[in-house]
Amino acid sequence: MLTLGLIALVVNGLLLWLTSWIAGKLSLPFHVTGFWPAFWGAIIVGLVSWLLNLLIGDKRREDDEPPPVRVVRVR
Repeated sequence: MLTLGLIALVVNGLLLWLTSWIAGKLSLPFHVTGFWPAFWGAIIVGLVSWLLNLLIGDKRREDDEPPPVRVVRVR
């Protein structure tokens, strides 16, 4: 049975692959050769994100404090 984490990695890999395709159409210097390199790239992006979250952390004082929300009124 697939877990949501594995599904998220597959979706992120597909998004990296799609980004590579779009970059190719726009002549930008970003290229991923296939699904598996994109999948491994998604794992690397996830690990870097996790490590940065460990190092920088969340600026909230308590775990149960809600994140700051900006309320914008539209008239």
